[in-house]
Formats: sequence, C-alpha cells, structure tokens
Amino acid sequence: MAQMTGETIRRLARENFDYEIGAEAAEMMARTIGVLLAMTGELQKLGLDGIEPAFGYPNLVREAERLAGKGK
Repeated sequence: MAQMTGETIRRLARENFDYEIGAEAAEMMARTIGVLLAMTGELQKLGLDGIEPAFGYPNLVREAERLAGKGK
C-alpha cells in the first residue's frame, strides 16, 4: 500500500483547494491518515456484520419515532 506523505498532503491541498499547509502540519496529517488507513483493515475482525451504521436511515427513523412518542 502506498504511504501518504506530508508532501502529498501539501500538494493535494495546493492543487485542489489553492491552500498552503505548513510542512509540520502536513506531516502530522499524513501520520494520522496512515494510522486510520491501517486501522480500517482491522474492522472486519470486530464481527460487526449486520449492525446498522449509527446514522443509517433505519436508525434515524427509529430515533425520530422515539422522539415523537411513537417508539415501540
């Protein structure tokens, strides 16, 4: 897997948003992104199949019904 680098972050910000990011901040962002990407590979091990996302439509409807006093 390719590594996200500070220079890549700086280039993406500059080319896509016309925004300059300092080298130190870009390196921190690159490390954070790298950790998050590495962790996504571990999610399958948690056995979360069948669990709705917290903000999935069915959960939002149930919460709206509950707040309206119609919940079961």
